[in-house]
Amino acid sequence: MTTTAVAAPEQQAGEKAQQASEKAQQASENAQHTSENAQHRQILKVMTGLLAALFTAMLSTTIVSTALPTIMADLSGTQR
Repeated sequence: MTTTAVAAPEQQAGEKAQQASEKAQQASENAQHTSENAQHRQILKVMTGLLAALFTAMLSTTIVSTALPTIMADLSGTQR
């Protein structure tokens, strides 16, 4: 009778340890998923910045190349 009385608390302790282990594993998986989301957001931010810079450079080139003949004429320059 004492073996069943001792076995029951040990079994409960084992079950609690297993539950705690499962919770820790779930928390680890959730942290990894959050880390992947954060990394994905960082990549999107960097790509957005690079595309904005590329768009600005293209727009600037287009404006200057269109206005260059007028600028040269106003400065009495030649296109040599």
